Amino acid sequence: MERCEDFEVGIEMRLHGALDAPQTDSLVAHLATCASCRAFEQLARGSENAMNQQTNLHLQTLDWDVLWKRTKTFFDTQSRQRVLSSAVVVLALAPMMMLMEKNVLYNAVLLGGSWAAAITWRLLSSRQKLAAVAKYEGDTGELLFFYRRELEDRLRATRAVLVVLPMLAIFLAIRLTHPFETMEQWIGFAGVVLVSLGGLAYVWLVRRPPIARELQQLKSDLQKR
Repeated sequence: MERCEDFEVGIEMRLHGALDAPQTDSLVAHLATCASCRAFEQLARGSENAMNQQTNLHLQTLDWDVLWKRTKTFFDTQSRQRVLSSAVVVLALAPMMMLMEKNVLYNAVLLGGSWAAAITWRLLSSRQKLAAVAKYEGDTGELLFFYRRELEDRLRATRAVLVVLPMLAIFLAIRLTHPFETMEQWIGFAGVVLVSLGGLAYVWLVRRPPIARELQQLKSDLQKR
């Protein structure tokens, strides 16, 4: 750091514990000789303290039990939706896969195995997260941070379904260059495409909006307090 602008960034970083030892030493030395940066540090500390006080005031008005119930309800709802929606997709894909590939055992292992593994992992992950947060009983700030982060993560995760579109485009290109031999296989392939697009539409139009609304409502609740 050489310019005052750089040291001002360093002051903000030190307030948040993000400045390493050499940079801290350089900043301390500069503050000893620069009145302008010392004034900036005092202003930054005052702003930081004001924000912390405002945050603490918000947290004092939150009910941990209500927030915990809200968080748990969200996780339970998401878990049920994942199980039911994925079960519907698997059941819808099964006959289509049978048309494309006659090997019943192959289809059963591919669809059933991957579905069971994915659902088991997701449910265990949800339970583990809730169990971890439950240990901070009464710590509203910790729970609030966790819940908001989970909402934001889930909202970002819904965008992952868009990967279905390029994958379907690749599969279609492969089939156009290496066509199926029978009409049954083409019907099965068309069914797989339709089910995949239906699943994408469900995630984007049904599951995504409630998460976005809950995140917006949480932010709105905090701003009102």
